[in-house]
Amino acid sequence: MVFRISHDSRREGSEVRPLPEVLLAEGKKLPANCCWDGLQVLKDDLPEKEEHCALEKLRRLLNKYTLEKEIAQKLKKRMEKVFEGHWSCIVGSSFGCFVSHVEHEYLHVRSGRKEIILYRSA
Repeated sequence: MVFRISHDSRREGSEVRPLPEVLLAEGKKLPANCCWDGLQVLKDDLPEKEEHCALEKLRRLLNKYTLEKEIAQKLKKRMEKVFEGHWSCIVGSSFGCFVSHVEHEYLHVRSGRKEIILYRSA
């Protein structure tokens, strides 16, 4: 397994953590505030399979599209195609929201100045 040292290894209290790409490859969840390929996971309450699908698709969409509406629409459609239920996605750099979602079906990610909220709606 590949590891990353979070700060100077000579200092006491340095922490060794697996790289995010290794965790994803092993089918494990990313820890909160984990950064992976430009994505910072702020809040993750998705099952592992859904988390991996959402993060992979989101990474590709952010590299391909600049319009927030397109990113939100395509991520929502992907999640509805692969997983049952109704999904909602919010993408933007300045917004406020208060949403109701199915328990354990919520993801909040930051990429640069964009915030992405994905959740399964009831």
